[in-house]
Amino acid sequence: MNNRDFFKHFAGRQALPDSFVTRTAPAYERIAMAVRRASIGTPLLIGISGSQGTGKSTLSVFIRDWLRQHSSLRVASLSLDDCYLTRAQRETLARTVHPLLITRGPPGTHDLALLRNTLTSLLDPDFSANVTLPRFNKALDERLAPEDSPVCEQAPDIVLFDGWLLGCAPVSEARLASPCNALEQHEDSTGQWRRYTNAQLQHYQALWRSIDLFIGLRAPSFEHTQQWRFDAEQRLMLEGGQDRRHRNIAEIRRFTQHFQRFSARLQRSMNTLSDIDVELDADHCVTSVRLPDS
Repeated sequence: MNNRDFFKHFAGRQALPDSFVTRTAPAYERIAMAVRRASIGTPLLIGISGSQGTGKSTLSVFIRDWLRQHSSLRVASLSLDDCYLTRAQRETLARTVHPLLITRGPPGTHDLALLRNTLTSLLDPDFSANVTLPRFNKALDERLAPEDSPVCEQAPDIVLFDGWLLGCAPVSEARLASPCNALEQHEDSTGQWRRYTNAQLQHYQALWRSIDLFIGLRAPSFEHTQQWRFDAEQRLMLEGGQDRRHRNIAEIRRFTQHFQRFSARLQRSMNTLSDIDVELDADHCVTSVRLPDS
């Protein structure tokens, strides 16, 4: 299969617009080639970060599929989203710490022990057993049982790890004093949720440091993130999802405000954090890619 046929086939399977083939796929290929060059014979952890809707999962699948076609490298994929705490665990946090912690995604709502154990097993040079890959059903707002989750049967050469929070670091409490949006102003007036989620970020830092190659996706603005998230929710509902909390753009705006403080912080630092920096335009297309040593 030649490159253009591969791009078109991929776009069709992912239900992507025609613009993907001409404006984004060539950039994704350059990134996949850089990942292939970075592979040095030991398990390599690739981090893909970006605010909601920037295409982290799409890029991860593209890199996986491209490498499978153009190399003999074995690839495993894991998302931070697949390691959310269960609904029951978040309900406990909502009762005992702050009601906003019922919403999955912010720091403190992930099962970090599960994530660490999975990554450690995947990257173990002495990989000798099947590794269960956690999966989270967003439509049902619940993690799949281990027996219903996929299994990595062979030691991967590359592990693709994506998540909107990757690279984010805690800040001083003084910087949390003023609310950054209506959600924080009206539903976290004491700042308790802000302080808790910020403190929880400290527990993520060792994971970020274990990333060998960091890919950052930058949206034009937070408003575009909100619209892209709304589009994703609509697709979820059309696919038969049962999670119907976010029916309209107003509800999406409230939902995405849970992530605004962290997303804005990452957006400002992404250019310096990233080994591969990817800039997106309002149409969700790649406008520029900065590769290592370029």
